[in-house]
Amino acid sequence: MLELETSERFKVAIGNVSPCLKEVHFAEGSYEGKTFCIPPDFDENPITNNCSFFSIGSNDQWGFEQEVIQKLPHCVTHTFDCTLPNNQPQRKPVSENIFFHPHCIGGDESVQAINSTNSDNAPQRYLPYREMWKITNTTKPPQLLKIDVEGFEFGVIPSMLRNSPSEIWPEQIAMEVHWATRMVDEPSFLRTRTAAEISLFFGHLFNYGGYLPVNVKYFDPHCPSCLEVLMVRVLCRN
Repeated sequence: MLELETSERFKVAIGNVSPCLKEVHFAEGSYEGKTFCIPPDFDENPITNNCSFFSIGSNDQWGFEQEVIQKLPHCVTHTFDCTLPNNQPQRKPVSENIFFHPHCIGGDESVQAINSTNSDNAPQRYLPYREMWKITNTTKPPQLLKIDVEGFEFGVIPSMLRNSPSEIWPEQIAMEVHWATRMVDEPSFLRTRTAAEISLFFGHLFNYGGYLPVNVKYFDPHCPSCLEVLMVRVLCRN
């Protein structure tokens, strides 16, 4: 059986999408565009609320971070990117609410392999999620993890859930999911991800982490093999 093309492959794999009652959109209309679902108990008081967003990958573009400042000025954004020249962003906005860290995210296995090729004195370019969380000096899990790793999400996200304490898992994950990738180091580079693989990926997010999709953009003319999705962690409380 041939696999479906474009967004249809995602539609058969992801199933029903639960609605979010109140959303905030950042950098809408650009490739940086992301959505945040406002929880019912979301505290917008900068004195009492310890709100933090993690942004994985920047390409020295800061539209997302700038709109976080404008729309949720009590929230702090920690942006991670190890691909910039000399590890120095040139366009970073001057703000006490935006922090830059010269690291990329990786699964535990890939992090160990990549960092082992560096010299002993070289800083670690790749860090697992739990180490990223530590260097931000935050005391709570991030309200939002924004991530686009061009196909590596199939390894990075399960590794994050498998090797990090559940107490620091992000409350929401805004990410691109790819059934095809141009990243030559990604294991599926020479093929495409099937609808079954995508379904298992989302099933793992729900069964292991409690994450449900609440906002989905199925088709991007610039990336027909991409899905833009917001996942919210649903917890049962007594």
